[in-house]
Amino acid sequence: MSGILGIFRLDGAPVQEADLEKMLQKLKHRGPDGLHRWQSGPVGLGHCMLHTTPESLFEQLPSQRDGCVITAHARIDNREELYEKVPAAQLQPLDTLSDSDLILLAYQYWGEACLQHLLGDFAFAIWDAPKQSLFCGRDHIGVRPFYYYKTEKLFVFASEVKAILALEEVPFEINDVRIGDYLTINLQDKASTSYQNIWRLPPASHMRVAGKNAFRIEQYWELQSRPIVDDGNSIDYPAELRKHFTQAVDCRLRTAVPIGSHLSGGLDSSSICCVARDLLAEKHQQPLNTFSNVCDSIPESNEREFIEAILACGEFQPHFVTESELQGPLSKWQEMFSQLEEPLIGNAYLMWELSRSARNADVRILLNGYDGDTVISHGIMRLSEMAFQGQWSQLIAQSKALEQNLQQAGYTARYFIQQHSQKPLEQLAQARCWWKIVPAIWQLGEYLEQPRWKLWLRYLVKPLPPRILRSLARRLLVGRRSRHIQPTGTGGNLKLNPDFVKRSGLADRRSVGKKKPFSTESNFHCEQLCSGGFGFVLESMDQISAMFQTETRYPFLDKRLLELCVAIPTEQKLDQGWTRFVMRRAMENVLPLEIQWRRHKSTPEALFRSGLKNYDLSMLRSAVDEHSSLLNPYLEGPRGPWEQLQLWLDGDISSLSPKAWNAMTLLMWLIAIEPLLRSQTGAVGEYKIDTLAS
Repeated sequence: MSGILGIFRLDGAPVQEADLEKMLQKLKHRGPDGLHRWQSGPVGLGHCMLHTTPESLFEQLPSQRDGCVITAHARIDNREELYEKVPAAQLQPLDTLSDSDLILLAYQYWGEACLQHLLGDFAFAIWDAPKQSLFCGRDHIGVRPFYYYKTEKLFVFASEVKAILALEEVPFEINDVRIGDYLTINLQDKASTSYQNIWRLPPASHMRVAGKNAFRIEQYWELQSRPIVDDGNSIDYPAELRKHFTQAVDCRLRTAVPIGSHLSGGLDSSSICCVARDLLAEKHQQPLNTFSNVCDSIPESNEREFIEAILACGEFQPHFVTESELQGPLSKWQEMFSQLEEPLIGNAYLMWELSRSARNADVRILLNGYDGDTVISHGIMRLSEMAFQGQWSQLIAQSKALEQNLQQAGYTARYFIQQHSQKPLEQLAQARCWWKIVPAIWQLGEYLEQPRWKLWLRYLVKPLPPRILRSLARRLLVGRRSRHIQPTGTGGNLKLNPDFVKRSGLADRRSVGKKKPFSTESNFHCEQLCSGGFGFVLESMDQISAMFQTETRYPFLDKRLLELCVAIPTEQKLDQGWTRFVMRRAMENVLPLEIQWRRHKSTPEALFRSGLKNYDLSMLRSAVDEHSSLLNPYLEGPRGPWEQLQLWLDGDISSLSPKAWNAMTLLMWLIAIEPLLRSQTGAVGEYKIDTLAS
């Protein structure tokens, strides 16, 4: 991954080259092919180059053109279209124009509206000398990161927070609000970071900085569900999806270096690999490298059987990472926290070792099927849509078909019916639509938890008293609510510190990201794709890629594909009990049948548990014994997460609470940064995790 950075001194003071150099050195892992800077008066820009596209081989950034200077971390996918639309671009051959050239020419032609014309993954900054302002933009989904810090005198930006912290003027302070969001799994805020006053430019946004008070951020695009206009002919949705998906993969094959792809054996990565293999063969390029995690000794998490089914199709160069190489999720915590800048790391160790394997194989570009599930949509919310529309018999039929197809413990027809009928029934009760409730309960009665007479009581009788009486009765029966926000349901094992809740304003943020009922699947689909957590994962994966000097590309996150997927009718997403039905049909004769119609995937939980037990347990125990007090500002009973982790490893509870795991990774992050927090010198540029004691 390339890297960008810049300084704009809003008080007019000149930028010091030494400050630019400090920032460049913090990002030098992103620039194995060259570090460059440009400076003029109060403005300085920097770039760290990683060659990936043919045009980048001859590119040097920052670059100047007609009074404007650009630094960019970009891959533009509609190069030909831009070339045809921008007259100044046509003054030289397209193959001599880099992606950053096209961005700058588009800006000089359209101004801020240029972002309406760009497709691809990008983060860039343009110093517009005639306007004496800095214009910055970020791609639609937030694949490429952009962080910034601003005061009345200073504006600084970079691809990673550590470059911003390299300046002595930028204080190293923890952002309590963001820590609270982690602990309550509320990542809807797309602007904040774990560092006080260091922000991220939200996806699909641009920024103009022109002086002390001239600072503006605007969103230029929003994903919306718009039904596809039927011109009278029946639309072949699988064919449309296949066309868009192939286009998305093809755009991401533009390369001057060896290319590879993650291959897990699931529908997403397998589809990418097979389509990419065929496209590369048409172009007479080298076979696709594949990178897979395998764990033969842990059958519950092993995908080798399905990976081998793809590899058997031929024309792949496979690479495998075994469980001994993976070790545990926190075995390499010092190495990981030297690069990852946020405390929430999830299953990052799986991506970490795949990226290491790619670097060892001299592969610089990795295709990744990240969250194709969400992009295509399982379509499960079609059940809620049926319920809201009163299609109770169809709800029952699809739920039964789902149970038969999934064949997973707990996913029964009763489960689906209960989950997706509750909110619609409650809304009918609140609206006092009794004539609709009666037939619903009659049909659903045998599938719901309670006998029919209790359902009549709940949905017909209970809603009758005035709301004020119901509220009073609820207060008398239930009593006062607890003042604590409990991140887990472990009987008080894990509670947030009340002082922390107060000082971070966390109680007021509880409604942000709170789940709400959706009456249509398409609205739910859009909401999922626009969530803050979606982009947060992309930023973490960007930092992992940068650590190993690789670039990760995501075909499923192509803007055109996203807009198509949210417009596809619900019945194409879930049908006959098959989730992601339209994608399965789109991959006809592309995937082996056992992958195309695969019912479910294995879970990484067993691998995760084994890694913790065999590699990480002793280290975590020592960390908790010696450093658990670091959690005191945030939790009541800071050993609570550790106690729950032990219970889970002993098999006493069915699954580890994500909130407890977040608290454990927060502890490891606090251990890593503790010397910086205690430092009185402000020399935060010397951030070296490998010197810290565990």
